[in-house]
Amino acid sequence: DADAEDAFETCQPDGSLPIDLVVVGQRVAVPFCIDGAEVMCPGAISQIKEGRVNVKFEDGVYQVARSRLFRIAV
Repeated sequence: DADAEDAFETCQPDGSLPIDLVVVGQRVAVPFCIDGAEVMCPGAISQIKEGRVNVKFEDGVYQVARSRLFRIAV
């Protein structure tokens, strides 16, 4: 059904990600605005570039500013 197709994984943040944890493979929470509401989506750092990182999500890879990376609450 349409709801299942539009579903996406979310998570709860647990503070900003410290610079020493900005490494390839690190699981992170990243804020997105979806349907007018901010939600945190989980992903994993796939590549690090100057000032930004590439984060892999279920639907692809996005370039994200380091300041928008958060730890995932457990």
